[in-house]
Amino acid sequence: MTPDRGSGAPEHRAFVLIVALIALAGLLMPTPSAAAVSGIRAGGLTVNDRVNPLGIGDAGTHFGWASTADQRGVVQSAYELRVGTTAGAGDVWSTGKVTSTRQVDVAYGGPALRSSTRYHWQVRVWDGADQASLWSTPAWFETGLLGT
Repeated sequence: MTPDRGSGAPEHRAFVLIVALIALAGLLMPTPSAAAVSGIRAGGLTVNDRVNPLGIGDAGTHFGWASTADQRGVVQSAYELRVGTTAGAGDVWSTGKVTSTRQVDVAYGGPALRSSTRYHWQVRVWDGADQASLWSTPAWFETGLLGT
């Protein structure tokens, strides 16, 4: 004769526990933004038309990127660019949100760049529904020996 396990059986309790943990994990995970749904993002970052350049001069530093999306018809309507001394920081300069479809030849407009310094930069873009992307993967550039 086998004992009646009923609803208190270890297998049942384990199943209920697993379902509860999955539900809790769903509550703890961040909800994707509308930008994640539309999938707009910036990549292919360049400075003076080069990827992570070394030894750039102080005249005419300009940035570029490519906006892409997972769906057709999603286009960039604005951007924000930040430059910092460490990845993810905008402690040197930020454009703030700029309403523009421009993705090339965006001029640096911050304080004078220092000689022999590595700067990190990122960009985020907005789509036509005014939904912001996440910040791009950080890129960098290094200045050469600049004139005084």
